[in-house]
Amino acid sequence: MTKKVTKLLNPLTGEMICKVCGAKHFANLQTGGKYRRGSWQCRFSCKLD
Repeated sequence: MTKKVTKLLNPLTGEMICKVCGAKHFANLQTGGKYRRGSWQCRFSCKLD
């Protein structure tokens, strides 16, 4: 499993913050409450070392 570059701030809204640049975004949730593929990536393509 790859390391997640974002941290989940609020599981009810899906709000996440990037651990590298600090950008916030809201993850897309599927029906049933699971996160869509790519939700744990930063929108600026940040990478963890």
